[in-house]
Amino acid sequence: MNNKRLKRNNDDVIKQETAPKEPSEEESDKNILDEYEEFLRSGVDDWTSLNLKRFANKIGLEIKSGSKLSIHDKISQFILHKKSLLKENQPTNQFKDEQPPLKITEGIEKVEVLFWKIFRNKFLYNVIFSNFKFSQVFNYQRLYSVNYIFSNYNNAQEIVRDKVKSGSYLLFHKKKSQYHENGFQFMFKNIGHNDNPDQIKENELFYSKIFKNYTKYEEESNIIQFCISCGNVQALKLLNSSMESIRRVIENKFLPFNIKTFKDLKMAQYLQSVGLDIRYEIAKFQFYEIYKSPFKLKDIIEIIQFSIKMRPELSSKFENIEKSTNFTSDQLNSTLIELLEIHSDILVKDEAVTDEINSLKYQILQIVDFYYSNIPSIKPKPQIYYLLFKDKMEIGEKLLKNIKYRLYTEYGDFINFLKYKIDPEFFLNFIKNVLCINNNVFDYIFQNIAKNSNIQLLELVLNELSEIVLIKKKNLILQCLVSTEILDYLYTNYQKIFFSNQDQEFLFFKSIPVLEHFGKIMKRDSRKITLLNYQAPLFDFYYQENSNGDILLNLNKIVCNPDICTIDPNASLESFSYRIVEELKRNDYSQDLLVSVLNSFKFSTFNLELIPIEHPMKIQRFAYWLIRNIKKINSMPYLFYISNKITNSNTSITKPIVQDTIQLRFNKEIHLKLLYIVGDYDKIFEMENLKIEDYQDLIDGFENNFLIHQTNYFNSLITPAFVDQIFSKIYDNKIFKESSFNLNHFLLDQIIRVGNLPILKHLALNYSFLFKKVSSSNPNGMDAMFLKELLIDSIKMNYLEIPQLLSNYINLTKKEIESIGNPNDYIWLKYNQEK
Repeated sequence: MNNKRLKRNNDDVIKQETAPKEPSEEESDKNILDEYEEFLRSGVDDWTSLNLKRFANKIGLEIKSGSKLSIHDKISQFILHKKSLLKENQPTNQFKDEQPPLKITEGIEKVEVLFWKIFRNKFLYNVIFSNFKFSQVFNYQRLYSVNYIFSNYNNAQEIVRDKVKSGSYLLFHKKKSQYHENGFQFMFKNIGHNDNPDQIKENELFYSKIFKNYTKYEEESNIIQFCISCGNVQALKLLNSSMESIRRVIENKFLPFNIKTFKDLKMAQYLQSVGLDIRYEIAKFQFYEIYKSPFKLKDIIEIIQFSIKMRPELSSKFENIEKSTNFTSDQLNSTLIELLEIHSDILVKDEAVTDEINSLKYQILQIVDFYYSNIPSIKPKPQIYYLLFKDKMEIGEKLLKNIKYRLYTEYGDFINFLKYKIDPEFFLNFIKNVLCINNNVFDYIFQNIAKNSNIQLLELVLNELSEIVLIKKKNLILQCLVSTEILDYLYTNYQKIFFSNQDQEFLFFKSIPVLEHFGKIMKRDSRKITLLNYQAPLFDFYYQENSNGDILLNLNKIVCNPDICTIDPNASLESFSYRIVEELKRNDYSQDLLVSVLNSFKFSTFNLELIPIEHPMKIQRFAYWLIRNIKKINSMPYLFYISNKITNSNTSITKPIVQDTIQLRFNKEIHLKLLYIVGDYDKIFEMENLKIEDYQDLIDGFENNFLIHQTNYFNSLITPAFVDQIFSKIYDNKIFKESSFNLNHFLLDQIIRVGNLPILKHLALNYSFLFKKVSSSNPNGMDAMFLKELLIDSIKMNYLEIPQLLSNYINLTKKEIESIGNPNDYIWLKYNQEK
């Protein structure tokens, strides 16, 4: 079957195959649009029922019965649908054969003028943008999931704002009991909390488009609930809901209205200001909240003032406190930590501490004590309260009590003081007590002393520990070094314990300056490190839980520096596989470091089955480097090599070259997915002995992994180019024809399951036979019941656009629609009720 005919002209019943010249794609689209326009200009009386049915069949619409008016209306709706698909398929960057001159050149840099000349040149434009290797699989146009965007991109706000501005398709995951938060919640949490006047104006424009274009058929009560739960006052104002609607939502979802964050407080103040007399409760401001950014002194006063409105009997008491305070504007806009941390009683007192500081401390203490004493839901005073306001004895008792009762969540505040000069006597007594009570807490303190580069405290601790204990704990310190001074101190005084030729501790340095300084020490002393197979240290749990991932970075620095490192012949990169996988998943730059390490050719083998293939965005550049450079070893399935003399040749060899090569092992599944990640679809379909099930696993594997791994759910990797290849091979490959597996069914099911409207539109435009019932004239069509199931599933998933598209090709009976459920629960049903 001619694939081009299948792809572009499947809707045409009458086909002039003997025409001397086949029209271009643009001409074909124009002819179709002209025919559509001619029909839309016609009236019902211009047609007979029989001619209407024939025309419907010609454009790919199956109609067997109905009045002449209903048939004409249905054809008109279908044509409008097809026109919108054709319009969306128009290239966004259109070029003309004759470019008009650039008219606005004054005040523009010469470089920018040159840029626009190149940008408007079709040939140069295509050449330049062809170098963006991942444009097929990973591109801006294919980002449509709001959840996915906010979970994976640092500039998520800008991406979502831009897509809303251009009216692009966005998926908010409205299905009930969906994974984690609704897309609207992501948006309301992140956009609209800025007091900057310019930002407020921008937010107004943004939310006006959101509420106009993306929430029309979303339950208003849901949007109100999301605004309130996210503390987004600006969005709630712009929603312009009635006070009665807001009251109903609060009474159903928020009674009592629990104030847990400062955003909640702002929302409560707004609701009060518009006359909503609701029962409020300040719920969970205990523990750290008022001591952490962005809480300022003025915010604490504001919380108290708000709570007094609910308890007027406290008003006079707090007024007396306010009269005795005289805070400056800077003090009111500072946090408690900023104002008081350096004045804790456990620190070595600075001579500059004056009566003025003591007075400030007392004034703040009055307010904080009132806060804890008079807000009913706030009972326990956190550890930081004692650290800031109490004497050494009370602080020590509180610290040891927290250790004894394993109150680790509170223990972190003390760690912040390790950067200061803590009173030596207090600290030493404290450490001795900790060693007796809880060794894990001691390790935590031990690491943070090193992290804060406090040599004085480190020396106090080291003097208390035996050599055997130090050897056990050395990795805990080395993982946290950020100071070359601490490194010098340890190397000078504890070299035998912390550093030896055969050890691997250097791999855990998280500071590049520390690592580089260590290299200089090794070179200065004419010493070398021998890199062995990695063995997880005894206390490796800390690295697993707290490291940002630096082994690849350190390996890259070390293996490329023969002056300080030799590599044991038996050392294997695979021994580091757990660390490498974790770092690849955690950091985007780790894939470049892995390429660099492999490119050093210091390791002879690497097992690619260990890479996190389920996180394609984290390995796409590594995958491209790999696919571009690997060469096949004949007669050895899925055994490849990379040579030091890298070329783009695909020449195979009969046996591997030993010197300056890396032998790579991986299976068919990994190979397929690597090719798919880089968009090298031709090589996928050139692979031998593939069955249709392999393509099923390829698509299903990525989709299921995206659902399993929470940061990637609902971002489909299916691309238009891959779809085109799939359909080309389905009708040209005998294996596909003989398979009992229906890839068409599977592909449609996968696309609809993840809400991938852009790909669904691509199918509707280019392969519309998929959406028609299978018949002798349409052998590649779908089973009618399967199409109905897809439509019903998409309705139940609470999509709007997808069932709108599918309903152009398949009808549901009244009974089938009623069986779905309450129309108010499903956007598409509600939409069609109102039509």
